[in-house]
Amino acid sequence: MTIENLEFSRRQAQEAQKKAEADAAKAAAQNTNLSKFMNNLESRIYAQLSLQLSNAMFSDGSTSGTMAFQGSTISWIKDTVAGTISLTVIDETGNKTDITVPMGSFKF
Repeated sequence: MTIENLEFSRRQAQEAQKKAEADAAKAAAQNTNLSKFMNNLESRIYAQLSLQLSNAMFSDGSTSGTMAFQGSTISWIKDTVAGTISLTVIDETGNKTDITVPMGSFKF
């Protein structure tokens, strides 16, 4: 039984080492200058889309809007009587998230 235990332990150690090497390679690939640049660019694009949506909801006089984005649908309706904006996000699997935002000015 001792030989079996030694062989099992050796196999476990080899598998753990392979996993560690694969994880290290994945981390190194994500740490390249190109990867950092692409992540930064993607973040800025999302921020710009968020800004455009926010401007449409609060500033440009529109009362509703819809945007399809990466399989999700984002729609909003402004209720001037209630003073709110209802934002609905439906993802590609049909999950729905509703958010109600007050239209008043935000002050901190």
